[in-house]
Amino acid sequence: MKKVNVKVIYEDTVSFEELLSWQVDGAKFASALRKYRIFYNEDRLSGESTPMEDFKKILKEKSLSLKDVVYFELNAYIHGSISLSLDGFSCPWDSGFAGYVYFEKETLRKFYNVKRITKKIKTDIENGIKNALDNFNSDLSEYIIGIDEEYISGFFEGTPEKDEVKNFILENFILEEFGIENTDNLEFDICYAA
Repeated sequence: MKKVNVKVIYEDTVSFEELLSWQVDGAKFASALRKYRIFYNEDRLSGESTPMEDFKKILKEKSLSLKDVVYFELNAYIHGSISLSLDGFSCPWDSGFAGYVYFEKETLRKFYNVKRITKKIKTDIENGIKNALDNFNSDLSEYIIGIDEEYISGFFEGTPEKDEVKNFILENFILEEFGIENTDNLEFDICYAA
């Protein structure tokens, strides 16, 4: 029986901004949230007028207008933790407007290599946001999984169980590189580290 020493290191929770960057490049966030930071570099809506008027002021400060961006309204449900959605939530007490996720059209044109932002591209962006929100709302955390000195980053809901780590290794590592030809009688010695 071949024994594999595996190290699992907690890295960090994954930000919504990072998740979204895997889907579509160049996202920005104009936030109405006061206690939560979901982007590393956020614009803040002042609350001195309507959210849309605040958003227009932020864009104007960047020499932009609504016609220069594609934007989506983001909603939050906050009850102990935070969940985000484009569609809103049914609870009127613990949910509401969170801000605007927006993209400069010029950045999108470069990303998609097009001259015009079509409805299909906007739908693609919306789906990318929804995918990122699904992952954000599931409390993904990043862990570094290592065999010997070879490490791969993996994302799990909470701390990965030993079976999840085994499956991750079998799916993501080329075990032959570690002298493992047959995985039938493979034993994993899994060590969790901070």
